[in-house]
Amino acid sequence: MLAGRDQQLHDALAALEAGPRHPLFSHAYHGDRGCGKTVLLDALAARSRARGWHTVELACRAGTGLVEALVELHLPTVLRALTRRRGRRASSEVRASVGIPSVAQVSAAARWDAAERGRGVELERLLGEVGAAAARERTRVLITVDELHAIDRRFDLPTLAGTLQLVTQRRGLPVAFVGAGLPEVVHVLSGPDVTFLERLRKFELGHLGTDATRYALLAPAQAAGVTFDLDALERLTEASAGYPYYVQLLGWETWAAAAAAGATRLQDVHARRGVQAAARVVAEQVLAPRFRRLAPREQAYLRAMAVDGDAGSTTADLVARLGATRASDVSYLRDRLLAKHVIRAEGRGRVAFAVPGMGAWLASGGRAGLPAAPVSRRRRGED
Repeated sequence: MLAGRDQQLHDALAALEAGPRHPLFSHAYHGDRGCGKTVLLDALAARSRARGWHTVELACRAGTGLVEALVELHLPTVLRALTRRRGRRASSEVRASVGIPSVAQVSAAARWDAAERGRGVELERLLGEVGAAAARERTRVLITVDELHAIDRRFDLPTLAGTLQLVTQRRGLPVAFVGAGLPEVVHVLSGPDVTFLERLRKFELGHLGTDATRYALLAPAQAAGVTFDLDALERLTEASAGYPYYVQLLGWETWAAAAAAGATRLQDVHARRGVQAAARVVAEQVLAPRFRRLAPREQAYLRAMAVDGDAGSTTADLVARLGATRASDVSYLRDRLLAKHVIRAEGRGRVAFAVPGMGAWLASGGRAGLPAAPVSRRRRGED
């Protein structure tokens, strides 16, 4: 059950309907792990297909080539589907670059080998033909890319950026791009080689509001004919702090507790057991492994943060607690932990734990696994 993302879906679908000149026709989402980025992309692709549009769904992984996957598999498949409608081949009127494609004129092109340059040429040709066929058929093509922060920045990123700029912006063809990644994606999609992607609107996916959290818990139960007691629902809503992964986990564990008791109504006793079980899962499978992978000084930094629980800490307080004399003495630790997605920046001079409950877990000596109290409304977002 996707909850709390109605506005994002509405805006994205409206932009796709409007066409390439809409400022949100292509855009990106970013957020911490467990905030539902992948689920949102999947929902957008599914609703696009329901409208008869064509979709390509990709995810960046180490050792995989995004451009290669588009050229060798996905775009030819979409092109066949588009041209099959009228039993004709792709239009020969679409112009393809000769030699190095226009995207290869960026400064990174000098580092590309012959095979990569060839794929760049083919990407420009195929994407142009796909876009032209989609325009003729009055349809849309949506390309979604998950884990966008992990994209190959040497070849795939500048090639994709330049080709999309040519096809979507300059030619006005209906090929949309929507990506999602960790917060660092904002910095990944920047620089002189990727100006088209740099200009994309980038939206943060925060935690769910109270009403959206309740809905995410209630709707699946109601669909199965199972009712929720109000006190059980409120216990789970507060324990989750609106963190989508926790909402899912708490709902599952509470359901399992009720099923074990043979109950057809989710009561507070089941919610309490669900919270306890979820806390163990989070502590053992999420928090402890992340903490153990850190260097001793990084662990000390987190323990200093844990004095403030999950509310966030100021740099000045952390400097004092770590026995340093100035912020620059510990800034390297902050940078390391940000890069490892263990903490996140909370504005100038403040940091907070990326996973809710880590501060409470550290403060309790590793006995807890869920937030001690809901996070702030600012981080949770509006319903």
